Amino acid sequence: MFAPNVWSFEPPNTQIVHKYSESNEKHEKQICKRIHSHPFNRVITIILPDRQAIPDTILPFLKDTDHYQLNDLPLTEFTKKPFIEAFVKRGQFYGTSVDTRIDVDNCVCITPEGIFCLSVTKDTYHRLGIEGKLSAFAKKHRNRYTIEINLKSSDIATTTKYYARLQTALSNESLGTFKMRFTWEPPREKDEKRAICPSSIAKYFTDLGYDVQLNQTECKTSVEYGLKVPILGSETDELVDLNGQSKFYASPDELVEYAGMLALSCNLESSEYLNTWSFTGHTVAVGNAFVVRLKGLFTCNLVKMLFKKLRAYVNENVEIPWISLYVHGDPHSPVSFGGAEHSFTTTGDNSYVLFVSSNSKCLYYEFLSSNKALK
Repeated sequence: MFAPNVWSFEPPNTQIVHKYSESNEKHEKQICKRIHSHPFNRVITIILPDRQAIPDTILPFLKDTDHYQLNDLPLTEFTKKPFIEAFVKRGQFYGTSVDTRIDVDNCVCITPEGIFCLSVTKDTYHRLGIEGKLSAFAKKHRNRYTIEINLKSSDIATTTKYYARLQTALSNESLGTFKMRFTWEPPREKDEKRAICPSSIAKYFTDLGYDVQLNQTECKTSVEYGLKVPILGSETDELVDLNGQSKFYASPDELVEYAGMLALSCNLESSEYLNTWSFTGHTVAVGNAFVVRLKGLFTCNLVKMLFKKLRAYVNENVEIPWISLYVHGDPHSPVSFGGAEHSFTTTGDNSYVLFVSSNSKCLYYEFLSSNKALK
């Protein structure tokens, strides 16, 4: 059997958005708003050129990032009044199903805004008997449906007929029970003595008789040596030098590709035959780069604080060419950026990268998997 000419296949389309910004309050708010629109973050990769360790100002934000997991949890627990009053209407609850595939299985999640999202198969949807809509990515085969329940709505009251119908639907055997990964951010209190511990969510489910597991954040670090990194430009900077013959600033695509290879510890030597990456523009010799890879469940507020701390750190250390913050979303979450439905027809990518430099430059790079199914 002959191998097909895989190099002649067209690559799947990817929706890419990139934007340069300056270091001011207006642009920082715009980036933080976009970060907040992406709730389910599974992997964070931080790249620190010219460093061999995590800065002390950033380390505290990486320590308390553990999350919890429950096995065999019925979905009716998320619509009970004590849970909604204590953890949905107060603070921000993040929850998503584990070991479920968005293209063929029933998947669920609860956003920090209190929206209970279900992405279910056609058979399951017709058995539930609650209102939903056809998936935007299944209009041809009509084999997948989505359901959204606002847990903060007045309809979610134990005395309404809708609530009774909802409880019956969520306890349907076609849904079964789920393995859930979750975390909770308590509301901020001005008085620290009145502050609520984030582990209260674990105690709540433990008191109900469930076995709550603590999932510690996985952390891997590496140091890459002998590096020459490309230079971060801006919207107004020209990519070529004055004579128009050689590149000076790297394009957004080249920067993201370079950061991805550093995160994967790829061999960047030009002498490597099978795996070679080259950049024809100007570079900065940094000697080494410290790479931190975190895997868990990270809230939007944590990512925003990391972004602000990294920006402040690079402004205080002008010898660093730039710092990269690479955030990977959950490939099987029912929702993606802005609460929009998430498809899984090609790669399931829903991620973004932030580059910040000491000369008040910032690059936001977002990529989302194509919604077109492979032929």
